[in-house]
Parts: sequence; structure tokens; C-alpha cells
Amino acid sequence: MLTKKKPRVINAILELRKGYSVATALLEPVAVTGIEAITPFGDLDQTWERLLAGDSVMDRITAFDPEGYRCQIAGEIRNFDPTKYGIDPKILKRTGKAEQLALAVVTRILESSGLPEKDFTDTGVMMGCNIAGTDVLTREHEVLKTKGSARVSPQLPMRA
Repeated sequence: MLTKKKPRVINAILELRKGYSVATALLEPVAVTGIEAITPFGDLDQTWERLLAGDSVMDRITAFDPEGYRCQIAGEIRNFDPTKYGIDPKILKRTGKAEQLALAVVTRILESSGLPEKDFTDTGVMMGCNIAGTDVLTREHEVLKTKGSARVSPQLPMRA
């Protein structure tokens, strides 16, 4: 059944365009059913505990050779295994680490939500990320340079 009421996020976007603050735009009640994080510290509980303890995860970059860069340290998520979150191996071949981390977090959120197990294809998830897909862009750029444009994934614009 269609309703004339706009979804809350659409209303918020419209209010922001009118110049209202984010706080005013998001005054409607929201139900947060799950929360999770995968960080260099670990999962949500480990991250919170280690932050409170004043721990640091900053170390020399290992994801690539940082030689020649001014900054050679970062807080990397190491030893991440996306298969332990039940992500289909076919999907893993077509996604970058940022997308795999997002899928893993969403999996954990659904598990911790208390919602009954069901087919979540009709469930909405809102999340944010400040950067994603750079590993995919780098990999496909290398394919372009070494094998030519015909070998670049046609899904690149959707994945990056």
C-alpha cells in the first residue's frame, strides 16, 4: 500500500535543503536496533575498552610500501577475514576491502539487533563511510595499464 507520507530520510533531506539544521531535520523518533564497529582495535566492545584504556593502534603501514611518503603510519585493520561473516565468496571477488568491511559490520548489526532471523532483503541499513573503494580503483588502474581498457571491469563505476 502506498502512502503519501515521505520516508523520514527524504523529509530530513528536504528540510536541510531549506536551510534547517541537521538537528531540526532529524527530530522524528528513530529506532536503533543494532550497533557495531570493526576498527583497528577490534569489534565494538574491544574498541571501546581500548579507547578508554588510552591504547593506540598507530603503526607503520603494511597495506602497501609507504617509502617515499611523508606519513608512513596509520591505524590499519589487519587480519580481517570476511569469510567469517558468511559473505559469499563470489561477492568477495567483486568487492574491495571497504565494501567487505561494510558487509561484515551490517552482518554483525543484524545479528545483534534482536530481530528474529529472517530474510533481510527487505531491511534497510543506513551507514556512512568517509572513503571507500580505493583498493578497487588501484587494482583496476593497474589492469588498465598492463592489460588495456578491454580488461577493466565493466562494474568499476558502480564499485568505486
